[in-house]
Amino acid sequence: ANAPMPRCQDGIEHFLQLGVPANKLVLGVPWYGYKYPCEGATDAGVDQCFLAEVPFRGVNCSDAAGKEIPYSSIIQSVDAGQNSTEIRRDPYLRSPYVNMVENGTVYQVWYDDANSLG
Repeated sequence: ANAPMPRCQDGIEHFLQLGVPANKLVLGVPWYGYKYPCEGATDAGVDQCFLAEVPFRGVNCSDAAGKEIPYSSIIQSVDAGQNSTEIRRDPYLRSPYVNMVENGTVYQVWYDDANSLG
């Protein structure tokens, strides 16, 4: 998930506590998701996707392990039934994710929608 509401709320509250006026804050909405290859996964229905440790500026970064993809591509793939799981939702972040299989590799695709952003 790119901008799950609980994390957005935390960020906004932090800026307000620092004294930034609310009318000076702007919240951007992501129109992309991330596609992560699941390390060692052979089951297309796997729920927990282990990511390769990919360093970015000296620390491991999940975004560096995945690939950014447009929201429209995600929705087209799901609408076409290319996902190997139903749409699942993280209980805390409320962000949706699905699994897809391409060329024998299991991927987990995370994105935001009206429910996770609302």
